[in-house]
Amino acid sequence: MIELHDSLTRDRIPPVYDWPYNLLREIRRIFPIRTCSKCSKTKPETPEFFYWHPTRHRFEASCKICTSAREKVYNRESYHVRRAYELSDKGKATASRKNAKFRNAHPDRTKAAQKAWRDENQEVNSQRLKDWRAENPAKVRRYCRQRYAIKKQAMPSWAKQGYIDLFYKLAVIEAARIGAAVEVDHIVPLQSDLVCGLHCEDNLQLLTRKVNMSKGNRLNEVPSYAN
Repeated sequence: MIELHDSLTRDRIPPVYDWPYNLLREIRRIFPIRTCSKCSKTKPETPEFFYWHPTRHRFEASCKICTSAREKVYNRESYHVRRAYELSDKGKATASRKNAKFRNAHPDRTKAAQKAWRDENQEVNSQRLKDWRAENPAKVRRYCRQRYAIKKQAMPSWAKQGYIDLFYKLAVIEAARIGAAVEVDHIVPLQSDLVCGLHCEDNLQLLTRKVNMSKGNRLNEVPSYAN
């Protein structure tokens, strides 16, 4: 049994360094404690100190309060340096690699976050698309020519061009009626991982731009000509 030091019977508890060695060793065995290197206060290790190396059960030399205060000061003083690095070519390349790695590791979370952002920022997204088209006219022309070639190859001989043109005219009329952009969509996508559809009147439908963008190249229903 450990005998308490006489000083423990006083009204005031003595400092830790005045405690008997046997008592300190027993307390530290049952309740590990550590003295903070900044505020010099003795606190329990587990709730009051951050892990420095979790696999080896080592703790930081300073307590959580002092560590957090030090990090706040460092972040405030080094903001301009970190911001300059983020705007540099090297910083952008590093951020791009990290983002690509996260997207590849979490595709479902990435798609859900992108869809939620587009739904909440429709006007901003629309303006960004317009700015991108204005800044990249060559890419827009290349995409249009590629799309035209795909349609031409996917158009069967029995397709009625008059009916196909009627869909595009109806899209203009419907857009003026509802006050929103309306697009001609292929029910079965012309290019998809599962199947490639035809550019014919039975495979066309009218959708708003928002619904068409959310649909993408997924197959939601089978057209009448495939039955």
